[in-house]
Amino acid sequence: MNEWSPMTFGQTLDKIFRIVKENFWCLCVLTLLFMGPSLVLGLFLQPSYPAVDFSSVGSMEYWNGWFQDYIMESGTPTSLAAMLITLLVSYLQIAVAFVGSVLVSAAAVFLVDDIRRKRKPDVGVLVRRAFGRFWPLLGSALLCYVVLIFAWYIACVILLSMIFVLSMAIGDLGFSLILVILITLGAAGVLVYFLTRLAFGPAATAMAPVAPGISQSWKLTRGNMWRALGVLVVSAVIVYCVTSIFEVAFFFLGILGAILSIPFQVVATMVSSTTLAVLFFDLEARNNAGDMKAMVDHLEAEEWWEMQHHRRIS
Repeated sequence: MNEWSPMTFGQTLDKIFRIVKENFWCLCVLTLLFMGPSLVLGLFLQPSYPAVDFSSVGSMEYWNGWFQDYIMESGTPTSLAAMLITLLVSYLQIAVAFVGSVLVSAAAVFLVDDIRRKRKPDVGVLVRRAFGRFWPLLGSALLCYVVLIFAWYIACVILLSMIFVLSMAIGDLGFSLILVILITLGAAGVLVYFLTRLAFGPAATAMAPVAPGISQSWKLTRGNMWRALGVLVVSAVIVYCVTSIFEVAFFFLGILGAILSIPFQVVATMVSSTTLAVLFFDLEARNNAGDMKAMVDHLEAEEWWEMQHHRRIS
């Protein structure tokens, strides 16, 4: 049996974490190379937390005072120049993180492709391949996010209009609040649906001369949306439950805690990018298997009709 034939849910998760384990340093270097600048910029945005006296952590009065100091000391910058610099660094960090995430996802796709083809992944080759598809990848990712934002706003407008009409018709505040909660969940569901259906557009752009790859991602997830979403959610829960424990522990250390949490952010990025890559090739295998089955069925049907035609003649 081909190792990369369509896998079960458990086999997919096992493949993801096995690839991360066996190619840990390669993925680590790629993630640090592409995401390192955004992680460094994020350090400049860390607020100055008040110091924690760990000898008094058992006192409730101490924690009340600590959180009051936290609110007072970790607020926005006092000067206009400091506010503008902070705003500029924030937007720069978002842009760099976005570009880095696109490149590291493409590099992970190329790495998994090398593993499929029984080739040893090389960091230099993977970096060159990722930069070689830079502009199509960036355009594909940007268009996917634009579609997601558009779908989110359309869903919100439609659902909020429904809230307004129903609230005016019923006039019950409590019922309106319940409607707000339900409709908010509905809008979130719409966002998750489109996010899952479009998530593999950049991967398709990386592997083929197609851009933006939205139609290819939509085709791959047809009939497999819930399975893909399940794998994405389970892998994210496993990773972020582990990493969040350390990030919460480092929260009280200020800038030092932010530095210590970087390795866990790197690991989370490695797992998420590998998850998308493995899922992409698994969905391709399923799609190709479906296409082959349809082709075989078509040929069998043609052969049957041809046999019937010959019988009538004879």
